[in-house]
Amino acid sequence: MEKLESLVGSVLDGRYLLHAVIGTGGSAVVFRAEDMLLSRSVALKMLRSEAAPITETDREQHSDAFVRAEEARSINQNAFVQESRAAAMLSHPNIITIFDVCPAADNPYIVMELVAGKPLSERIAELGVLSLHELLYITRCILEALAEAHENGIVHRDIKEQNILLCKDGGVKVTDFGIAEIGGQRSLAPAGKVLGTADTMSPEQASGESVDARSDLYSLGVLMYRMATGHFPFEDEDPQTVAFLHRTEPPRYPSTWNPSIPRGLEQIILTALEKDPQKRFQEAGAMLLAVRRLEKHPRHVFRRFARRAPHANQLRRSAWLPALYGTLAAAVLFVPVFLFSGMLSVPQTTVIELPSYINMPYEEQAFSAFDQRVEVVLQYVLRTDLPEGTVLSQYPAAGTRWKLDGEDDRQTLYLTVSTQDQTKVIG
Repeated sequence: MEKLESLVGSVLDGRYLLHAVIGTGGSAVVFRAEDMLLSRSVALKMLRSEAAPITETDREQHSDAFVRAEEARSINQNAFVQESRAAAMLSHPNIITIFDVCPAADNPYIVMELVAGKPLSERIAELGVLSLHELLYITRCILEALAEAHENGIVHRDIKEQNILLCKDGGVKVTDFGIAEIGGQRSLAPAGKVLGTADTMSPEQASGESVDARSDLYSLGVLMYRMATGHFPFEDEDPQTVAFLHRTEPPRYPSTWNPSIPRGLEQIILTALEKDPQKRFQEAGAMLLAVRRLEKHPRHVFRRFARRAPHANQLRRSAWLPALYGTLAAAVLFVPVFLFSGMLSVPQTTVIELPSYINMPYEEQAFSAFDQRVEVVLQYVLRTDLPEGTVLSQYPAAGTRWKLDGEDDRQTLYLTVSTQDQTKVIG
């Protein structure tokens, strides 16, 4: 493998002067370069030597090794083309801009905007756990970028902390669309192989199944988990084991790592991490609405999530405003008549005030007396010093009053309960 670092100081295609290496990876090296034609600084990403052609003699002498090398070379070259195709379709302040691509050279390269900053992975390494404000801001920027990509038929398929750049000016950039799926077309991986990062890939991606926008939202849920706790939902030295856990096991509650996590944030994360794509947010816009809500009200607890965000064409008023006004006028006239005759039924309102369950054994609680619209969710913590089933904490706190209007109104009571059975502990 040639040392691409030795290219520093050289000029590519009579245009790009390579100044310094600013990043390295298993398949590529990134240079800080100067576009001498346009007099601007750029980042130039160049594929390593496994992309270079091999001779027939080499192929015969080391057939197995070169089959693997050719496969890797094909994937990497296709990734460069795919990344440039995706970038050409997108224009968004939170997505890295690609200026030029040269896929035919021995060492193909992509020229992109030079971002002053660092990857999110370095920020997490520095702090361990990000503040709620920073976490939500970064998440919102990523969701805005994903919304743009998804609307253009592009699924990123590799949302991870190394592919999120934090700019010095406060901006956030999503980069590396190298294994993106464009318009449902995915041709990078040979049959039977899965591309992506085990720590963050969705269950369907880990299974080699087709993916859609909801797969990116799962990966973002993993990233939120990581920013909130300093951990991944599933951690193991073997990537195949991690991928298996993504497919089969529920994640450990983020609050068991970081008890200060607001309940609303935990709700968003766990919804994004649902195994079944139908149970996740169905689009980036819906998840974005929840994140914006939490930014305004950090202690907000969600009763339910909108799985889809409203679209502008669903909110046009011109066609239905006259009909709406007519309906309201009719209601004003007829409601008193119905009230007088007893024909208008008013849903009964139920008010529940939560008592304290802390330090009491769960099995003795009369939860069956609760209104059926209240769901009790248990989270077990391994505690050998306490009797089985002791309630350690509850959310919301004792004294909270719930006003339930109608059959569709729902609330959830979360209890942390001690156990001496390791198998009950999630994660």
